[in-house]
Amino acid sequence: MNDRQNFGDDWVNRRNSGVKWDTSSVILPSCQWNQSEQLAFATRMDGFKLYVTNTSAIPPDGYLCYEDPDPGLPNTTQTIPCNQLGKYVIYYDNKGSYEGTHFYGPIIELCYVAINGCGKSFWGSNCENDCAENCIERNCFPENGSCVWGCNSQNCLNDICNKYTAVCTFGCKERRTGSFCNKYNMASDGLVSQNPNGSLLAGLAIDGRETTCSSTRGTSVTFQVDLKKESIVTGLIILSGGM
Repeated sequence: MNDRQNFGDDWVNRRNSGVKWDTSSVILPSCQWNQSEQLAFATRMDGFKLYVTNTSAIPPDGYLCYEDPDPGLPNTTQTIPCNQLGKYVIYYDNKGSYEGTHFYGPIIELCYVAINGCGKSFWGSNCENDCAENCIERNCFPENGSCVWGCNSQNCLNDICNKYTAVCTFGCKERRTGSFCNKYNMASDGLVSQNPNGSLLAGLAIDGRETTCSSTRGTSVTFQVDLKKESIVTGLIILSGGM
């Protein structure tokens, strides 16, 4: 009896085998599989599949990242890209293999497993950075922080935002402010004035567009926003342009 048979018929003759890892909601740029015994074990990997799922069900019920193609045997050391959000990574084999004249059920023998990625809403080499608030569902790629499913342009002027930075490209719609236009702009409801009146109207500074500017000059100049009622001011955003 060989070493594999010492594990019992239940181990060598099962028709469905799966190994699961709880990944705590990660996006996976790549998975690395390293078999210590190289070509000799290729037949045991033949037909294997990799899934990213949100359940631990077997057979897996989720996203199929990779399926070993026919014909031929797989490499026993592989780096497999897979960009997908999920909680479990599952190596699954229900094919089985022949070794000589003997048929064995599915066998899983893994010597090294590495899973690259970050928890949801984080990115960076140590997953230390927050994804931008304006990324849809705050999901971003672990390598560079760019939005996975694009950015939320609901409050952006012309409904356009940068999918890499999530910043609104042309500014904010009325009553919105901030890089992601996710804050209320009290200036939009205020009464604005400048002294002297100037060559360009004061109201151009609060229209939400970063490409239109008010303009005035003199020996003593002021720009004023009357908020109409006493308010709590938590911050100011000022963008200056040329005259």
